[in-house]
Amino acid sequence: MKPDLTTLKQQLAEIADLKAAIAVLEWDQQTFLPSGSEKGRARQIAALSRHLHRAATASELGKTIESLEKYPPEPDTIGFALLRSARRQYDRWVRVPETLAAELSATTAEAYTDWLRAREQRNFQILVPRLEKIVDLKRQYAALFAPEERLYDALLDDYEPGQSAAELDMVFGELRSRLPALIDAIIAAQKSGSDFSDRTFPATAQMQFSRDLVTAMGFDFQHGRLDLTEHPFTTDFGLDDVRITTHIDEHDFLSCVLSCVHECGHALYSLGMDPELNRTPLADGASLGFHESQSRLWENQVARSGAFWRAFLPHLHRYFPGQLADVSARDFLAAINRVQRSEIRIESDEVTYNCHILLRYDIERDLIHGRIHCSDLPELWNEKMREYLHITPANDTRGVLQDVHWPTGAFGYFPTYTIGNLLAAQLWELAHRELPGLDDFIAAGTLSPLREWLRDRVHRHGARYLPGELRQRLFGDARLQTEPFLRYLSERYLPEA
Repeated sequence: MKPDLTTLKQQLAEIADLKAAIAVLEWDQQTFLPSGSEKGRARQIAALSRHLHRAATASELGKTIESLEKYPPEPDTIGFALLRSARRQYDRWVRVPETLAAELSATTAEAYTDWLRAREQRNFQILVPRLEKIVDLKRQYAALFAPEERLYDALLDDYEPGQSAAELDMVFGELRSRLPALIDAIIAAQKSGSDFSDRTFPATAQMQFSRDLVTAMGFDFQHGRLDLTEHPFTTDFGLDDVRITTHIDEHDFLSCVLSCVHECGHALYSLGMDPELNRTPLADGASLGFHESQSRLWENQVARSGAFWRAFLPHLHRYFPGQLADVSARDFLAAINRVQRSEIRIESDEVTYNCHILLRYDIERDLIHGRIHCSDLPELWNEKMREYLHITPANDTRGVLQDVHWPTGAFGYFPTYTIGNLLAAQLWELAHRELPGLDDFIAAGTLSPLREWLRDRVHRHGARYLPGELRQRLFGDARLQTEPFLRYLSERYLPEA
């Protein structure tokens, strides 16, 4: 008997619409919300979260899923993936008490305001009471799905289905053992170059150039926006409304430019999904790691390459003729690929970047397992910064307060950045094998071949496949691989080695 998925799709569409409504409020909170409106916004998000929880745990939805599972769709079909995803989503939602879901939403909304104030005053202790509550709530949440010794796995599973900390420990261990020597070798080999930090790049021109870049990448401004925020992010309210944001420093135009390219990589994933997946749980990336692979590939493999700037550097000169008049293409490329140990994750180069992730992974895993406490974080953060990068942040804002993830409850998110870097390197190798002349296309400013290749190989599937399944389909191996990434770094930064 062929199952009729109509009722299931209708029920899932309501859940998707409620999620989108909450996402609109959260996007507004981080972009345009007046400073005196935080408490009202927290109440609104909590109210919608209660409605979302009721819809996602409704007994009618459970009965629909059970009835369809008696005569499931054929394997490797969208219907099969939809039913599997609905079951996974329902089982996770139904275990979470409505009160816990609402309290977590309200607390993280309030913590975002605390985080902004703590950053402004460079004082982490302002955030501690609310962060302690968030950690406790996330531990309660994780305990619904995993035993005490594997609480962190339950949080990882929200972002990277099927991923375990045990596997990450092995993969990250390989990076810990090989990255330090690679970083030292690259820093020793690089030549001195231009520094643009003493020059002013007006915000309006930065935004205009960034809009030009994301348009060339394929971002559709009829179905999206580019706005300013404190911490850049991408969000979507369905496959026809995708928002990206950036942050501007008038003495560091590359921060804005590369941030926009990064977030556009995320946006292209959503915009490139099969429209049939819209308003279903499949209208998402296979995992956050795969989502990060798209943003990191565009930001690093593409937008830091010589081919890319052969096309776009003349355009950049038109926006900043005075600031860059004395900078050659060679010096410009050396400057944007300069490897140096830095305090800020989102401003770090692609070689040292994963040290920032390893640090955060160590801390948040221990935090969730109760081995450390929130009040200890500034000191512990600085200690690990010295261990991994040999530097000490100037203050809490440039240290433990630089990311919004923990105040928003996103524990288990940070490892997906490194997973994304590993996948991006594999995809880059695969794209060059399957797209002859790829670098020539990029050098001509023609980015559509790469975008369409990614759409066919990754984007259109959405969350139809679990991350391990998609890795198997793409690379013939479901395991996470470090070798392509380390090879890529060596070839780009030590070409004569």
